[in-house]
Amino acid sequence: MGTKATIRSSTTQDLISIPGICLGFHPKESCVVLGVKGTTVEFCIRSDLANLPYGEQGFLDYICAAVCRCQADSLAVFVFSADPLRTSRRADGVVTALMPIIARILLVDDERFWEVGVHEPTLAGGEQWDPRASAVMAAAVVEGVRVAQGRDEAVAEVRGPDDHARAEYLVDQAEDSLRQHGELDRHLLLQQFLTEGPLSEIELAELALLMESPDLVGDVFDRLDHATAPGIADRLAAARRMVPDSHAGGVLAPLALACWFASRGVHFAECLTQLERLAPNHPLLPSLDGLHRAALRPPHPRYG
Repeated sequence: MGTKATIRSSTTQDLISIPGICLGFHPKESCVVLGVKGTTVEFCIRSDLANLPYGEQGFLDYICAAVCRCQADSLAVFVFSADPLRTSRRADGVVTALMPIIARILLVDDERFWEVGVHEPTLAGGEQWDPRASAVMAAAVVEGVRVAQGRDEAVAEVRGPDDHARAEYLVDQAEDSLRQHGELDRHLLLQQFLTEGPLSEIELAELALLMESPDLVGDVFDRLDHATAPGIADRLAAARRMVPDSHAGGVLAPLALACWFASRGVHFAECLTQLERLAPNHPLLPSLDGLHRAALRPPHPRYG
């Protein structure tokens, strides 16, 4: 979403629905931490349970950075799993470290939830819940929030194509086309690709290849702000979907920054994951990773 929607919750079932709305997908086999200041959810941070406990410190560093940034006064910790009573042990270290400001601990499967006592070792619940019956989820739908069924569905928009032979063909055609354009022409071509109507598959592949030029990436960065980021992110994501991994390193960096500006956290994180795998020496990766680790928000439209 380009603007922040106000969605109020009043029941535990509503509270359980909030991580999916914040993340853009229903978390599965995940530990999720909501940071709250007063009555406002300031951040939502997720880790795969499979990454805990060995990835625990990085997860905690990220949470602590977010707490300090927004001055959160309480946390809600969730374990979403097919068998949360068993897999919740993986999150024990996270819960212990954050205990001083934890207000709620909830273990959730697809149909039931249990609440763990914060100050005493109690376990209550086994109560039924259904996200489709949640008032919060209904309000999110009205606000235009889309919640995917899982992370893979949510990040498909910024992943590469399934038809690799077609993608290689498009790259070959795009390279042939770009050879006809000098440096000045490429700047004008980039402006056209970012601002004009629907692009063909070959034009989208050309856009992805143009992002291999640092000067042209700079042109994209100069255009990015709160208002333009969603449209630029959509166009660059479409370009990413046209090219194979071997030609994706260039487009992923500006796409990541556009997703950050557009407050598309799951897409931003996915672009970073791909960059680390496909272009680990990309000069912009340390800066983008720094934005992520510091849990920084994009500039507010009123304050810059």
